[in-house]
Parts: sequence; C-alpha cells; structure tokens
Amino acid sequence: MRRLRLAENRIQALFVLSDYMALLCIEALKHLGLRVPEDISVLGCDDLAEGASAPVPLTTIAHPTDAIAGFIWRTLIANAGHPVRTRSEFKIFPPEIIERKSVKPIKKIN
Repeated sequence: MRRLRLAENRIQALFVLSDYMALLCIEALKHLGLRVPEDISVLGCDDLAEGASAPVPLTTIAHPTDAIAGFIWRTLIANAGHPVRTRSEFKIFPPEIIERKSVKPIKKIN
C-alpha cells in the first residue's frame, strides 16, 4: 500500500480481484490513516459473505456461479458419448454489482 503513494498520486479507487484481498486492503488503508470510502473507494470481486458483514460493508461483483455450473453440467451431459465438436457454444453470464458502503457514490452532473 505504501508503494502506491495513494495520497500523492490521488488514487480514488482500488479494484481488487477477490473480496478477501479487498478486505485486507481496507484494513491496510485504515492503518495508513485513510478512510473507506471517504478518502478512497474499494471494490471487490466474488461476493463473499464476509464482505457484507465487514465493518465497512464491501461493494463487490457477484458472478452467477449457479447458472454457470448448470450450463457446464447440461453441456457435458448433452455431449456425453459424442465426438468432440470443433465448434464450441458460447454463453455470456453477466455479473451483478452488489452495492454496499465501500465505494463513494458518484456525484451526478446536471
């Protein structure tokens, strides 16, 4: 965290690729005297239950893991015993932003 020189570089937000690491970042920022989200916003990714009950509830990105697992299972069953296809089926599973308290609200410009 110190190497980021947060105050000097005026970093406004951190996007961390796991909620666990984001929660650790929030603790480290606190030890540096920075407040989340007043001084810096922190966004996690994977919607761990711990993020919701943290001292600063973590804003995060949730992936539809049940839908993804179901799609993979149905695809495997449908293709069982068949030769490998040269063309793959693609499906997009949009993530959901779970808004909590670790990201400062965006000021709307009129």
